[in-house]
Amino acid sequence: MSRFRSEISEDDLQKQLKELPAINAQVISLYFVDKKTIREIAMQLQLTVPVIRRHLAKGMYLIKKQTGCKEYEEAYRIVYGRKPVSQEAAKMTV
Repeated sequence: MSRFRSEISEDDLQKQLKELPAINAQVISLYFVDKKTIREIAMQLQLTVPVIRRHLAKGMYLIKKQTGCKEYEEAYRIVYGRKPVSQEAAKMTV
């Protein structure tokens, strides 16, 4: 997760946090800005560690997607357990 933090500037992170769902933004901020551990965040928010991991991964995925990062597909796979559907494939199933 530290590689993610090195790929985005502090200003960009703050801008992207405003675009995220509240829980994802809160977890990302606590983890990357306040430097809290996943366990500390879980205790503070009274959620389980797996739930915090999922919010963290989803927030990272959304930021990568919004910033045009080529690795967003990998983050998507981690969050959702599958590759994102391409626009062409989505049109064929409709």
